[in-house]
Amino acid sequence: MKHFLSVLVAAAMIGGTYFFIFEYEGAGTPEQSSASAPAGRSGPPGQRGGGRRGGNQASTVTMESVKVEPYTDLFSALGNVQADARVKILSETSGRVTAVHMVPNVRIEAGALLVSLNDELQKIAVRTAQIQLQQAQETLSRYEKLAASGTLTNTSLADAQVAVDIAQAALDKANYDLEQRSIVAPIAGTPGLTDVQVGSYLNAGSELVTLTNTENLTVRFTLPDRASDLLRPGYPVRVTAPSSPGAVLEGEITAYDNEIDPETRLIGVKARFANVGRVLQPGAIVNVLVSNTNEPLPSVPVSALSWSRDGATVWIATDGKVSKVPVVVRSRENDVVWLDADLKDGDQVVIEGVQKLREGAEVVTLEQLNQRAAGGNRNRPAGAPGQKQSGPQTSEADS
Repeated sequence: MKHFLSVLVAAAMIGGTYFFIFEYEGAGTPEQSSASAPAGRSGPPGQRGGGRRGGNQASTVTMESVKVEPYTDLFSALGNVQADARVKILSETSGRVTAVHMVPNVRIEAGALLVSLNDELQKIAVRTAQIQLQQAQETLSRYEKLAASGTLTNTSLADAQVAVDIAQAALDKANYDLEQRSIVAPIAGTPGLTDVQVGSYLNAGSELVTLTNTENLTVRFTLPDRASDLLRPGYPVRVTAPSSPGAVLEGEITAYDNEIDPETRLIGVKARFANVGRVLQPGAIVNVLVSNTNEPLPSVPVSALSWSRDGATVWIATDGKVSKVPVVVRSRENDVVWLDADLKDGDQVVIEGVQKLREGAEVVTLEQLNQRAAGGNRNRPAGAPGQKQSGPQTSEADS
């Protein structure tokens, strides 16, 4: 009898274990399963009975629409500013300074008097040359009358003419020497600092001052070889400087090298711009911007790119499945790239979750999942599996 009871107890324990593992856990609670679900499947799609994962599931990704729009190639380079016109004023003669007419940093026009030298000897030389010329002209006039009456040879008349010419040349030289005593500005500009003062003695070749025209400035810089299509005289540039925040000066390219540096792949460029407001000085470091607006191309976030030995690709989603599209990156601005690719405006590309994709894989967005879940809850009848059941309902009348 005892043996029989032991067998019954063991059978009951085995049956209970079997039920718990294969029936209770597989079917789940009423909140987790549906009586109408097909055999072997319960719960949400992709989850089989017994808690095991089913076949292929759609990958959850984030997608964004392709935008076909123009982009701007922006080239930036540092350059040194030079004056458009800069002249060192040297004395062409020696002498003592009698007057200084220039004021540092005050703009003057071309021809303005800068420094005067003692000119008494030069004035005397001019008066002497004038008298000699007058005498030679009077002699020539007398000889012409005599030659007309036949009493003077043509040779004497020619000698008198030569004397006049020599006297005129002497007067011209005397006037030139006198002019050299007054040193004038050859260009319009602004004089810098000078050590010249009244009483100073200048030798021929002495430097007086540097005259700089800052109305227009020139900048030299370099651009990469891919900007060569933009290099032509008159192409616009913009100039900014750390020393003048907010100031943007407009200019244009004036010249460029006729070959590319084989080591750096850079091209030397020269541009000229108006120094509006005199905000910059020669020698300043500036940033030169050269831009070009290109034809519209597909643009996507940079996170959509995948890279391999074959180059860059993006994943495009069509009817819930993805396919790989090869692309060539043409430009980038912040987190957006413009591509040379077979993409149309409005195409959906995957921007998050690209690492887990394969050709033809099914994809779904989080928004789509939420919409499906919301639709399932609206269509589920009261008391259906998946909804927790409360205890017996009572009313105030029952209580």
